[in-house]
Amino acid sequence: MGLKIGQHDIEVKQRAAIKFLTAGNKVKLTARFKGREMTHQDLGKAILEKFFLGLEDIATIESQPSMAGRDMSIIAVPKKELSASNSDKPAPLEKQPQEDTK
Repeated sequence: MGLKIGQHDIEVKQRAAIKFLTAGNKVKLTARFKGREMTHQDLGKAILEKFFLGLEDIATIESQPSMAGRDMSIIAVPKKELSASNSDKPAPLEKQPQEDTK
């Protein structure tokens, strides 16, 4: 995401993140700074925190925003009670390899 991302674009990414989190996966969101945007790292942190405010009922932040070059990243994991409810589901059936009968 960039610093100039619109509200609708954030909502679309939040819906995708909800799908990943409910499946029990982690979500990493990265804000990329271009050119002189590097001087406004506080805006990038605000966008990342705003993104995860919409997910706070199903996710917790595993790592605080951190810089790596021109990217600021943050990681969220599903909440414990959410992952416990997913483990109650039966495991998907695995396909058994079929032997060649020729």
